[in-house]
Amino acid sequence: MVRDIGVPLQEAINIGAMKRGRLIAGQRGMGGVIGWVDVLEIPNVERWIRPGVFMVSSLYAFRESPGSLPFLIRLLKRKGCAGLGVFVGEYFLSVPEAAISAADDEGFPLFEFPADIGHLDVVGPLMEAILNRHFMVFRRADEMRRHLMDMFLVGTDLKRMFRWFSNSTGTAVIFIGEEESDTILAMPATRARIWHNYWKEQGEARARSIRGFVPSVTSFKADGRAGAVEEVVVPVLVRGQPRGAIASYSLDSPHEPWQLLALEHAAVIAALDLVRRLTILEAEEGLRRDLLEGVFRGTYCEEEELLFRADGLKLELRDKRIVIVLDAGAPDEDSFGRAVRRVSARLRQISPASYVLTRNAQVIVLVATARGTPAEDDQIIEYASSIAETLRSTLSAEMSGKKVSAGVGDPRRTLPEIAESYRTACKALKMGKWLFGEGRTTRYAEIGVYRFLADRSVGELRREYDRVLGKVESSSARDGSDLIRTLEAVFDCGGNTKAAAANLSIHENTVRYRLKKVTGILGYDPCQGHGRFEIEICLKIGRLLDISCY
Repeated sequence: MVRDIGVPLQEAINIGAMKRGRLIAGQRGMGGVIGWVDVLEIPNVERWIRPGVFMVSSLYAFRESPGSLPFLIRLLKRKGCAGLGVFVGEYFLSVPEAAISAADDEGFPLFEFPADIGHLDVVGPLMEAILNRHFMVFRRADEMRRHLMDMFLVGTDLKRMFRWFSNSTGTAVIFIGEEESDTILAMPATRARIWHNYWKEQGEARARSIRGFVPSVTSFKADGRAGAVEEVVVPVLVRGQPRGAIASYSLDSPHEPWQLLALEHAAVIAALDLVRRLTILEAEEGLRRDLLEGVFRGTYCEEEELLFRADGLKLELRDKRIVIVLDAGAPDEDSFGRAVRRVSARLRQISPASYVLTRNAQVIVLVATARGTPAEDDQIIEYASSIAETLRSTLSAEMSGKKVSAGVGDPRRTLPEIAESYRTACKALKMGKWLFGEGRTTRYAEIGVYRFLADRSVGELRREYDRVLGKVESSSARDGSDLIRTLEAVFDCGGNTKAAAANLSIHENTVRYRLKKVTGILGYDPCQGHGRFEIEICLKIGRLLDISCY
């Protein structure tokens, strides 16, 4: 990101023996910068040439092949050299016209020095000026770094740091965090009216367009009053991940090298500040999570004790009466963390008093109802369901379309009963995925009789199904009589065989025949007595486990 630190060619022509040199070609390239000086006295130098270097030579290596000088000029230009100074008088009385013509064509600065000037007369003063420039740039940037570090160590907030940084560099600076509330803008006091006009008309939109926190340097035309603007973006890395960016704006001229170095120092200080805040937040969050884990386990029996502990951790638990559980399967840890932060930000927008925490790959939301409005349970469930659907969609979108399921528990009246709301939300989540597949929101209130099956394992459910309907399923599979499907149709129609026959598109007598066959297999009438309820439950298990014999 830092530009080459060197001496502009326009300044270099007034340093040391450069004053006695004569520019004989390449006037168009005089806007370059000399970052280093080297001697060229051997052929085949391509591998050693670096951008920004100013080469000096007596052309000794080319004394017998002057025709190759145009090729040398083009090579130096292609490699990004700042220019070439030739000592004439010993091997060449003057620079060949072909080399001069090539330098003009390429816009490559070509100087001619008289015979009484040696290599060191040019190299020494230029290198001294370049090293002095390096020293001044690094010293100024280091002064900025030390001052920023001092401000950080005494606990100065980022707003004051960036305000000082902006005034010290003369650039507008904006810190862009992961959330809009993290944005900090600072503009220098100098040329304040021009800065404010630019920011009002273009700057805010420009800053909002920065996404991904990718380092970049962009120049663009502002309005007539502000002129040209250069934007430099430096990411703020926390634990190897970009958690923000600093964008700096310079009017009318590019950023100076010391400003770019200072900007990188500011990004480091901002990262340290974020780490400090994250460490405190994570410690507090850990204590809150431990408290809520106790709530979900049913550790607390007294609401007063629970509220006392929660208030000490600045955790508002009043009016939390219902729980939502979101499940993202087995997500990547980094992407899951970023997605949860987005979900938390979205929740603050739609229900600021609600609370989010994570538990393995689950996102748990304690939904807050409006204080002073004792809503009915149905209203609370409807409100929580709308929040669950919004957060489920947000989490899915942030995880590149991964299917996310949500379960909405039953509301409870007291805080110690939140544990039961959490358990019912987990049951709704589990049964919803079994019944409807992944990627939808399921309320505990809507799963009916299936809620009583939620605590059973797949093996237990299958064994119960086989105990009651196993023989019927085997017989149906052998002769293709669809006995299980017929039973389901009859129960769905409340025992009405005529309606069941219509649903199955068969004759009512066929339904009656099949029911008689089931009676023979079971040893009792499936539509009468105590066996009716047991069979209906096992049919529900069959649907739940997607057991099919047809």
